[in-house]
Amino acid sequence: MMHILLNQNKNKLKKDTYYESLIQNIYYDTPNYDFLKSALDKQEYKEKLRVRTYNQITKDSQVFVEIKKKSNSIVYKRRTTLSYEHYINDGITGNNQVFNEVAWLKNRYHLEPMLYISYLRHAFVGIDDSSFRITFDQNILYRNEAVSLSTHPLSKDITPYKQMVMEIKTCGSLPLWLVDFLNTNQIYPTHYSKYKACSIHMHNEGVI
Repeated sequence: MMHILLNQNKNKLKKDTYYESLIQNIYYDTPNYDFLKSALDKQEYKEKLRVRTYNQITKDSQVFVEIKKKSNSIVYKRRTTLSYEHYINDGITGNNQVFNEVAWLKNRYHLEPMLYISYLRHAFVGIDDSSFRITFDQNILYRNEAVSLSTHPLSKDITPYKQMVMEIKTCGSLPLWLVDFLNTNQIYPTHYSKYKACSIHMHNEGVI
């Protein structure tokens, strides 16, 4: 579907500056996967702590640290960065408010690196509107063993039949050409969370 969309709308979309990215994430959790279980329980209040990298990792690569909290359908996000070398040697530490919040979360819940998720992303932006963006994520893999910021043969695919996840981001309404394309191909919006998909897989496997 990605190729059909792009071929039919060559004059509407162009490759993003970071067109192709291997995105790797580590989610911190309790030893009993309490955060991951909350994704299954549909709790009103949820918390996540994750670190993320883009593309090939070197010692100077940026590691993005994110705290996400969801309360009554409202999402709050806090973000900061550090170098990969710092992360490997000293963990999630630093001298700003976000690092202080990370330390508090880790101490309160005894958080450890418990889940790895990676995927290959292709990103496109609107030629006439740079705030309009479409991304396609494929080869979505996860593992709860050997959790580190690197690919590993233990990783498992969570997308059946090699499906992609398409995400549309815009500050305004969808352009008419895209609305026509979605309607013609009977593509409708739905909620999808890679994190929750992993929780379902791990629950079915008896891990959580």
